Amino acid sequence: MSSFRTIGFAILALGVLIIPFSIIHELGHSLVCHLDGNKFEIDIQFFTPSGMICLGNVSYPDVFRAAGGGIAAAIAGICGVLVAPKFLKIALFSIGIAHLVNLAVETLLYQSYMNDSYWHILFALIDVVIFIGVVQLSR
Repeated sequence: MSSFRTIGFAILALGVLIIPFSIIHELGHSLVCHLDGNKFEIDIQFFTPSGMICLGNVSYPDVFRAAGGGIAAAIAGICGVLVAPKFLKIALFSIGIAHLVNLAVETLLYQSYMNDSYWHILFALIDVVIFIGVVQLSR
């Protein structure tokens, strides 16, 4: 498969996988909320960021904040190792790295992450840089 075609299929795979991994991310937060004995609500969006609300207090807020990105990154990374097509590896590793960046920001800069609207634009730019980097490393 030509590199242009591989990149095109990787972009298509990213488009297909972005919503399922957004759901996995929110389920990661929900797991910690549930294990702490709380109920939760998940709001899945297609054109704006998804979110979840834990209906109660969590015992370890940093674990709760990190769980979404951590679980999504782990699943994307494991799937990236297991799949054969190069375009899927590129898409999955890009998603995994992006969720690790999200984990760091959501955990370390939580107040800013929750209150400042510029993070959505910044994450989009970071995602593009990550994708370009993964494509370069896969050559």
